[in-house]
Amino acid sequence: MQSAKHYSTIEAACYAIKWAHSLAGFEDPCASDIVKCIVEASKRKLNRPIQKKEPMNANIMLSLFKKFGGTNSSLKNLRLLAMCLWIAKLDQAHCPVKILSDYLDKAKIDRSSDDFVFRALSYCKSTNNCKLRKKNIQLSYTRTREIVKGALSEIGLNARIFGTHSFRAGGCSAASNSGVSDRLLKIHGRWKSDIAKDSYISDNLKKNAY
Repeated sequence: MQSAKHYSTIEAACYAIKWAHSLAGFEDPCASDIVKCIVEASKRKLNRPIQKKEPMNANIMLSLFKKFGGTNSSLKNLRLLAMCLWIAKLDQAHCPVKILSDYLDKAKIDRSSDDFVFRALSYCKSTNNCKLRKKNIQLSYTRTREIVKGALSEIGLNARIFGTHSFRAGGCSAASNSGVSDRLLKIHGRWKSDIAKDSYISDNLKKNAY
């Protein structure tokens, strides 16, 4: 408890000890009251409040496009924008549907293919460009988060207060502040309760909503 950073470490140790003794046919030492008290104490001492990430807004999305978009966007930049932008067809240069389409074309992804859309890239020294790796392995969540945070840093934002869920929160907040009904929000967001839905909505985005 003195060295752990989160109570889940204590819980994992407790379950491991319990499992090992069970396999060996020994009595579970973790069933004792003193061990149970230590586990409960670790929850109170090491529990950290959830730090919700800031939601994205329209201005940030436009800044990302200005930095990484344009007619000559590289495959790397198109992949970033396609991952970030909300899917809605617009009659503008930063239309998410157009950017996704451009990305698929530049990545040479067949629209009827079942391959993962977002995959790792390889840098080609001879052409000074990136190309999509042939191996059909999806981009990991960790790598996706690194890419997004790196892009946000490049446009001058504090990447520490944002995450991949910021886009979900930003889209939900913009829709809510534009008058979309709670019922539709819950359907499209796949939320079963108002509490889950409301945790993603930031009312202060109203001034930045589309």
